[in-house]
This record gives sequence, structure tokens and C-alpha cells, in this order.
Amino acid sequence: MKIKNPTQYSTDSIYEASFLIARGFIHLGIENSGSAYKKIIFSNSPELEKAVSIFYSNGKISVLSFVNAYKRMKGEIFSQKSN
Repeated sequence: MKIKNPTQYSTDSIYEASFLIARGFIHLGIENSGSAYKKIIFSNSPELEKAVSIFYSNGKISVLSFVNAYKRMKGEIFSQKSN
């Protein structure tokens, strides 16, 4: 899901964000989305858009890289629970 700023890409899927991080993309931050989910923000680029497409096409990634990224994202999201 893109946000209004075309230079940024956001997702509320921890799995998508973990996939992107495991592929080497750095997230810019985490924002409250006004719902039970948080938005994970990335800098938008053609490479990121291609990686998102790969994710939704059942792309392959190192399991260890994905699990490490997932654990890190989960820790960051839940550490901001009171925000």
C-alpha cells in the first residue's frame, strides 16, 4: 500500500516488510496507522517495487534472513505498542 508521499512505500504486513528487509532494503520507520496495525515505511524505488512484486509472486528468500528480519521487525513493532 503506497502512502501519499510518492518517495515512500508503506505496508502493514510484517511478512512483506521482513521480506524486503531480508532482501537488503532498510525501513525508515514505523507509524501508527489509526488501526490495530502499524505502517512500516520504506524509501520507494523501482528496485523496491520489483521486490514487492516478487514477494506477492511467491518469491524465494533465505529462510534464515527472513526469520531474522521478522524477529527484528516484531521486536520493533511491539516495543512501540504504547505509542
